Amino acid sequence: MMSLQAIQQLNEEIAAKAAAERAEPFRVQPEDCERWAESISRGIAPRIPFPNLGSYEPEGWELLEELFVDKTGFNLHDAGGPAMSIAEFIDALEPGFGYAIVEEGPFQIYIGKFQEV
Repeated sequence: MMSLQAIQQLNEEIAAKAAAERAEPFRVQPEDCERWAESISRGIAPRIPFPNLGSYEPEGWELLEELFVDKTGFNLHDAGGPAMSIAEFIDALEPGFGYAIVEEGPFQIYIGKFQEV
């Protein structure tokens, strides 16, 4: 298990790397949501291409909210706690917005919803 200090250090390193690469959120399209929902309906956890930005906020993007999501994938429909399941998360996605990982722990992640400004 990772200590809080180790998680914070890792997230700082991720933010520095994202800034150096000028990473940006992944803009979700309607067909992405459809493809990921279809995958879940077949019992397969979809591979979601959201970059990990850590605390880095890319120029031209505004963070609107953070979604707390289970990343274990053990149960696609019920995360069994305060984190959203992957199915709940896919249902919450809004095409046209950008999404990226903004904080990561061993079992859950915060995914930021971004708007281009």
